[in-house]
Order: sequence, then C-alpha cells, then structure tokens
Amino acid sequence: MARIAVRRAAARSTTSTTGTMVLCLGLGAVLGYLLSRLSGPTPEFRGESTGSPREMSGLVRAAQAVLDDDVLLHDCHLQVLAAGVGRIEVHGWVPDRRSRARAAHLLGDSVSADAIINCLLVRGEDEDFDMADEIAGEQSA
Repeated sequence: MARIAVRRAAARSTTSTTGTMVLCLGLGAVLGYLLSRLSGPTPEFRGESTGSPREMSGLVRAAQAVLDDDVLLHDCHLQVLAAGVGRIEVHGWVPDRRSRARAAHLLGDSVSADAIINCLLVRGEDEDFDMADEIAGEQSA
C-alpha cells in the first residue's frame, strides 16, 4: 500500500507580500519613466524645442520662395504660414491633385520643417466643401 505524505507550508503574512508587490510596481514605474526620458526621442521631436520667431520667419520665407519660384505653382498664389515651432501650413487653391502633391513634395525636399501641413484645396473638388462651410457660418451668425 502506497503512503501519501501531506505537508503544509507555513502561513506567510499577506501584509509583507502586498508591500513587496507595491514596492516592486513603484520601482518599475520609476525606472520605466527614467529610461524613457534618457533613451527616448530628443526634445525637438517632442515639441519642446525652443525655436525663435526669427528662425520661424526664415523657415516661412524659404518655403514661400520655393513655391513662388516653381513655374507650375507660381500662378496659384499659395500662402505659407507658421503653425507652431518648426511647423508650417500651406494654404490656397490649386487646379488639380497633382499640383497639391507637387507643392507638398517641393516643400518636403527643400525646407527643413518638422511638419508641413498641406491645407491646399483643389478646384472642382473642394468647392462643395467650401460652400458648406460658408452656409454653416451664415446659419450660426
């Protein structure tokens, strides 16, 4: 006949186990935060860079010059605006989608902006959208 031996573990205090778990979670959170700050993206990519207004005006002027010098986009009279530190927006109307993409590619290749926001509208496609905005504005006034 086989013998079965049963042993019971000594009762542990749940207070020390819970305290140990909370301590480990806290240390893990602190270490994770420190490692992310040390090895994460540099401040200029997190939007914490300190760009002066002079640098931004130079960026806007350079982008405007690129669009004004292009033969196909010159007659569209596009406007470049500063949209935050290192960010620019392009506004205006273009004749087709290809022109809108051309403007974005020209700026991306020639200007060192963190972000280029393409707000260009295409004639024949975006006019309905523009009219809906005007109607909504008149109704709210």
